[in-house]
Amino acid sequence: MSSPPFPKKRSLLDAVRAHISKSPSSSSPVPDALRARPLITRFGTVTVSTAGVQIRNFSTQNTPREGDLPRLAIDWAIERLLAARELFGPRPTGIDKYPTAIRHSLRSQNWFGALFLALAMPDICGALESPQDQVGVRYRRWFERYLTSDYAPELFSADDCYYLRCAALHQGLTEHPKAQNKQVVFITPPLGGHVFHSNFMESPDGSFVLQLQIDVFCEQVCSAVARWKQDIAGDPTVQVRIAELLEFQDPTQPIKSKA
Repeated sequence: MSSPPFPKKRSLLDAVRAHISKSPSSSSPVPDALRARPLITRFGTVTVSTAGVQIRNFSTQNTPREGDLPRLAIDWAIERLLAARELFGPRPTGIDKYPTAIRHSLRSQNWFGALFLALAMPDICGALESPQDQVGVRYRRWFERYLTSDYAPELFSADDCYYLRCAALHQGLTEHPKAQNKQVVFITPPLGGHVFHSNFMESPDGSFVLQLQIDVFCEQVCSAVARWKQDIAGDPTVQVRIAELLEFQDPTQPIKSKA
């Protein structure tokens, strides 16, 4: 079935504005995990001792003192702390392994790993819930239930996400001939904690290029997985399938089989 013609620029703009007006949070649909991210001030001092790591922050109006580190160094120290906490903390289990891996990839700037796994989550969750359904059917259904509220359908629909998944995972591309957007362009997180997400521009051929911010998109998927996890918590059949998900075994231990 061929895709419907893409709406005119004015009708698309009106649709996006209508979608934004329904969002109670802000002009850009940003996940709570990103919206609540603490702002890191421009200058600060990191002190490492046996008691741990202490970070003293200064406001952006302050003149840096001797021994202060620039913002990038402070950011780096905080990222290392988060990584260490994840390394020595309890290992995630079940479906939580996947959002944890996505966020770890984002922190280490492994953009490909984060994006590819995020695009696969509707596949994984859909298969756990309805393995008998066709891939495209369950993928689109999961997107419509858990992600469609984050986007104006005229701009980024369940079809578009599925076609993006097909192009990215199978060909390493973001352009699919059946998508209403000719191409999807991802940007990395801008400095200063700014968000530039879910924007569009018109191409010379009349189609549209959709711009997404990689960390915002991935956090939206992680939040969607958390909501899905709550919905299927009481389904014993799905819980059995989750217990059978891929595991990495310790090479120093005897190999465990399902038999």
